[in-house]
Amino acid sequence: MLLHGLFGNGDNLGMIARGLQPTYLVYSMDLPGHGRSPVLRNMDLPSMANSVVRTMDALQIAKPIVVGHSLGAKVAMQLAALQPERIAALAVLDIAPVDYAHGHDDVFAAVAALDLSLVRSRADADRGLARYIHDRDVRQFILTNLGKTAAAGYAWKIDFSALRRSYHHFASAPHAGSVFDRPVLVVKGGESNYIQARHEPAFRERFSRLSFKVIPGAGHWLHAQKTDLLLAMLRRFIDAVPDEVE
Repeated sequence: MLLHGLFGNGDNLGMIARGLQPTYLVYSMDLPGHGRSPVLRNMDLPSMANSVVRTMDALQIAKPIVVGHSLGAKVAMQLAALQPERIAALAVLDIAPVDYAHGHDDVFAAVAALDLSLVRSRADADRGLARYIHDRDVRQFILTNLGKTAAAGYAWKIDFSALRRSYHHFASAPHAGSVFDRPVLVVKGGESNYIQARHEPAFRERFSRLSFKVIPGAGHWLHAQKTDLLLAMLRRFIDAVPDEVE
């Protein structure tokens, strides 16, 4: 089961899904408040983890290997803490189980300042976002959430206001729970600062069977930047727990 990061949806890990599908049954979930999933009344990490469990129950998914990126990995780590018996193994992509400073203020400011009634094309929207977001790749990622309306206008497909209200939950460490005693792979982008050496104790407090890997030349979006190398790591990891794959 694949869980995407903040502002994403199930399609954002599509290159990973396509790489694994020839060998494994792959589920890609839209996290609450993203894609086609509704906003939860309480958007903290435990509530989002419970939403994943409800999806697993609805689809009759028993003990999947969960691969999470960024926020998706935090939700997966929260699931491992609260209901460790529900998952067979965990792959954490470029995030640690720690508190982070707020780092997306520019995105929320850009979206709030963009008057969609004046947007006539995606290029218009991109120019508006560029006032606050200087990185073109980040703007293009945010624009994957912009859709056309029946009235030939544009609207956001996710509720940025709800995500902004809940951001302090997303930036926080997952709540502590049971120590997860099944295999855990942690993959860091070599050029990313989301996982640092000082975070290792936080991992070891939560997980007893850890493997750390680094992908050189990759940033936080390692799944898009070094897809083949990440896929090779994931295949080796998954094949080491073959009896627990669902």
